[in-house]
Amino acid sequence: MAIEMFCDFVDDSVKDASFLEPLYGELPNANAYNSKEFGIRNIRTIFPFFILKNDKALSVENVKKLYILLNSDLSDYFKDASLEIIRLAAQKCHIGQAVNVKYGNDFQSAVLRISLGARVISESWVNRDISLFFRNIELQMNQITVIIKKIELILSHPELIE
Repeated sequence: MAIEMFCDFVDDSVKDASFLEPLYGELPNANAYNSKEFGIRNIRTIFPFFILKNDKALSVENVKKLYILLNSDLSDYFKDASLEIIRLAAQKCHIGQAVNVKYGNDFQSAVLRISLGARVISESWVNRDISLFFRNIELQMNQITVIIKKIELILSHPELIE
């Protein structure tokens, strides 16, 4: 249940951000397997997405720059901004690195990926404490919000990636 909650949250968050376009489109979250024995394998846990600026996918080079910026403390660049922005800029967001993918039929772009990490699941079952599992999933959901907000912050300052 918590895993499905996390995956649904990521899916909704990516689709709700106008500057992100899921690579998987509108495909359903689960595969067509009807058997419960497939368990988590029946749930999308990796969410690749294009990053858009003015409704156009970023180039491979700019996606790679954005990926590096996501993993960097940018607080010095925003030192005159509000405390909330400074804190957001300081966050180091660890997501799947850029993978080259064509956007449409002819534009070479790249996707970034958010996924449910195996470490979250395995570390959450220490002493079989279900409350710890839900707490870790909630922390991961909060991190997804931070990642998407930081992408938006970087896109609002195009000089960072151009």
